[in-house]
Amino acid sequence: MRASFLFSIVAFAWSLAVAPGVGAGEALLMNVLPLETPIVMAKKFKPLADYLTTALGQEVQVKPGKDYAASVADVGGLKHQLAYTSPTLWAKLARLHPDAGMEMVALVCLDGKPFTNSCIIVAKDSLVQTLADLKGKSFAFGNEDSTGSHLYPRWMLKQAGIERDGGLGSFSYTGTHANVLKAVEAGKADAGGLTEGVALTGVEAGTVRILATSEPVPEFAIVINKSFPAALKPKLLTALTALSSSTPEHVAMLSPINKKMTGFIAAKGDEYAKPAEMILKLYGEAFFAK
Repeated sequence: MRASFLFSIVAFAWSLAVAPGVGAGEALLMNVLPLETPIVMAKKFKPLADYLTTALGQEVQVKPGKDYAASVADVGGLKHQLAYTSPTLWAKLARLHPDAGMEMVALVCLDGKPFTNSCIIVAKDSLVQTLADLKGKSFAFGNEDSTGSHLYPRWMLKQAGIERDGGLGSFSYTGTHANVLKAVEAGKADAGGLTEGVALTGVEAGTVRILATSEPVPEFAIVINKSFPAALKPKLLTALTALSSSTPEHVAMLSPINKKMTGFIAAKGDEYAKPAEMILKLYGEAFFAK
């Protein structure tokens, strides 16, 4: 079962069915994960959507997910044609919507690298010095389906001998990476897991410190399903990989999404295999039943 699942994660096409397609006069809808409020996410991605509209010759509209489950349903159900997604959401798309024809197009690069790190933070003046010290402490995760604020932090805790259930004194899901930071800053949690970029805002503000950093986490990806017009696939890849932080007008499209974002690289298709394996080891099949 594991082998077949991992194979499905890295496959480029899930079905030979004819794509329903989107007409030339119809807008292409780009789903983005609700890492922050839908309004904030829509604002962050509008410059990129406007750029893609010009590059593809067809309107691209930003459609932030109401929540993580809604993003999976909208993309897997072909309501939205392309998406900005994460390893954990890709895993759900693969398992729950095998006929959607999911295909990875390009990965985000931060500081020139297609990966980032997840961090576990504590208050700056916390007495906690090691992950082992978190046994019996309160912990804040982001969203349960999040790669950077749940999957990797939970994996780091497990590697330190602390299970989420039983090892921690208590845990909560705050919804977003930003909320994890706020929870630790406010003393509502002894520690929290979140992506490095958000953690550093707290470090720079002098409110938290990074207790531990994960192994490289593959970055977000732009993916498409079979309702995305086939003729536009090469144009989409060309447009994304042409973006560079060395070009001022491109910075205006990249920096709103992430100040460290330097562009995209073409996806090989197997970048999310390791997170998929971690999902099976941590959650098992229960992950897909939620």
